[in-house]
Amino acid sequence: MRNAKFILLVFGLHIIFINTAIAQTKELAAKTDSDTPGTNPDISYKDCIDQGLYYFEQNKLSKAKYLFYKAQKLMPERPDSYINIAAISMKRKNFEKAVTILEKSLKLTDETKQDVIFCNLGSCFQKLSKYREAIDYYNKALSLNPELSDALLNCGILYLRQGKEGAALIDILKARVIFREQDRKDIVRSCDETLFSIIKNHKEDKKLAQILLQEGSLSFENKRNEEAIALFKVSILLNPDNQENYYRLGVVYTNSRNFDEALNCFDKTVKLNPQNVKAYMNMGAIFGELKKYDEALSALRKALNLEKDNPKIYYNIAMVYISTADKKKAASYLKKAKALAAKIENRKLLQRIDEAYKAL
Repeated sequence: MRNAKFILLVFGLHIIFINTAIAQTKELAAKTDSDTPGTNPDISYKDCIDQGLYYFEQNKLSKAKYLFYKAQKLMPERPDSYINIAAISMKRKNFEKAVTILEKSLKLTDETKQDVIFCNLGSCFQKLSKYREAIDYYNKALSLNPELSDALLNCGILYLRQGKEGAALIDILKARVIFREQDRKDIVRSCDETLFSIIKNHKEDKKLAQILLQEGSLSFENKRNEEAIALFKVSILLNPDNQENYYRLGVVYTNSRNFDEALNCFDKTVKLNPQNVKAYMNMGAIFGELKKYDEALSALRKALNLEKDNPKIYYNIAMVYISTADKKKAASYLKKAKALAAKIENRKLLQRIDEAYKAL
């Protein structure tokens, strides 16, 4: 790869937890050597899984495997024991055997656990240097659960190996957001090193910046604000002269009620494009929210100078005057807003104007 610094691959070893946390299984684990779980198959199955997980975490793999096999005999139609046995094979670096077990478990499960199985299959194929298969399984896992940070990171690293920097940036950025939320600081630093290397090699890459801009917009539509912010910020680094980057980032910050950052973004937007009416309108709305009415009116009047027939701008100015108790000016702007809104049959705006009249 062109001077790219690869981070340590994170193989997400996933095992299935059944309700009870590991810390709560210590008493159960103490029974393993002397007692047989009860006669109720469902309870016995759960006890075996819980005890097996405790030993797995203690790296006592033989005891864990024994309990998982016991669970499998009790209820062979359930996938959990298979997945956990496969996890032991993965930990022992017997990846081909793990693949066989995981593929069998796929036939026993519904979508609720398929993301775990797909992710583990991706890890196995990655270790076996079968990168195409690994990417396919990671993407299957992510289609079911977009929050699988290990799958995102490993998929991004594999894309980077293939020279697909756009896909790599997107997945590693998304993974970094989740790792940060999980407070996994070491992996966040590793992500930063790889991201810095990619960005350094793609300065002023407008095509790549556009890919990130579009992906950030999708993240925002899906209400993943932190993810959108990360994508837009890197898009700005790659193409700092694109006013749309700043505008969309400002919208996300506004949605997150980070008004200082939003105003900064909209200010940069209008410096790059003084004709951006939406940026001025958003600035006016934020200043109004902050009760900075003079600044709000200033921004909205700049928007009005650019679009004199836009009823929303008249309505927004009227709302500022309502907030300042200037009823005469508010009524004047509402009248103009209503006439223009009626002309284009904007029923939602007309309803809001009628409600504003009542506020007078």
